[in-house]
Amino acid sequence: MLGGRALVAAEANKALDLVGGKTITIGSVTGGDRFVAGGRLLIVGSDRVDAAALDASQRWTWTAPTGTTSVSLVAATPTTVLARTCAEGACVLNGIGAGGATAWTMPVPASTSGDPVRAPEGGLPAYGILPAGERTWLLVDPRSSRTILRVADRIEASPDGAVVLHERLPDGRCALTTGTDVNSLSSSIQPCTDAQPTASWLPVPDTDEVLAWWRPWSPRLHITHLTPATDGARLVTSERATLLAVDADGVAVREGARVVRYLFDRAPD
Repeated sequence: MLGGRALVAAEANKALDLVGGKTITIGSVTGGDRFVAGGRLLIVGSDRVDAAALDASQRWTWTAPTGTTSVSLVAATPTTVLARTCAEGACVLNGIGAGGATAWTMPVPASTSGDPVRAPEGGLPAYGILPAGERTWLLVDPRSSRTILRVADRIEASPDGAVVLHERLPDGRCALTTGTDVNSLSSSIQPCTDAQPTASWLPVPDTDEVLAWWRPWSPRLHITHLTPATDGARLVTSERATLLAVDADGVAVREGARVVRYLFDRAPD
């Protein structure tokens, strides 16, 4: 599982989108580091980035400038991928837009140091996050190259790209800043907690499995609780279900040898 979105084969660049259900393959590329972000399978080599949309609508290759010694990915949105290239000690940020064309370039600001904040499990943040001193971070918009400075004690990025800036205030409370891009960040004041702030807004699935008998002569039903609430969503199947991914619209599970996506049945307000 990469980026909380797709199952990717261990020995091939083949991905199953757990939202759209399509399977894509980049068979012409071997090796490299793989990510799923911005709705794409991304493969990073020593001097190039290959991408394929999870809905099979596009495929492109971006080649780094001559003399590049390393390429790494910093962030991704549905329209732009942000890559960092380095050569002879100097590093540059590259915005890669439609069709793999270079949309913009910018030297990595001298005020920053160290590696960008990474997302776990093969994902990428929705925007670049570069350390710029004590409790200070430079945020970079992949689409426009716009940068802003923010203060935070901790920054977390989740596999699906969501970012939370966690700042402890003098009164003991915490300010949590969220947003899908640097132009629409919003903050809320909350009690401080040691819990990871990037956990999905959806209820955490109950990992306990409840087994029920419908009739003494019928197959055993597997009931997977998707929320801890007694009136929360349930998934009832004739096979053991392994939860793979949860998003705002539904869940993807493995039932035996099948991968199935179920949409939430939302009652009207």
